Amino acid sequence: MQKAEINRLMTAYHEAGHTLVSLLTDGAMKVHKVTILGAGNARGFTSMLQEDEGVVSRKTMQANIDVNNIVRAVI
Repeated sequence: MQKAEINRLMTAYHEAGHTLVSLLTDGAMKVHKVTILGAGNARGFTSMLQEDEGVVSRKTMQANIDVNNIVRAVI
């Protein structure tokens, strides 16, 4: 494999980690879009949708922390 292919594969696994944890974590925001196409300094991006504009519960905040930090624990 070439270096670019390896980087793309690693980015795909990384973004898939965010997506899976978001889908499996109670209280996490819903996944809107996932891409492995780079933009700026990011090699990929997982976009979430907040369900309402009101106050965010402690459960949702903890779920968001879990979603954002899970991939660091895996690597």
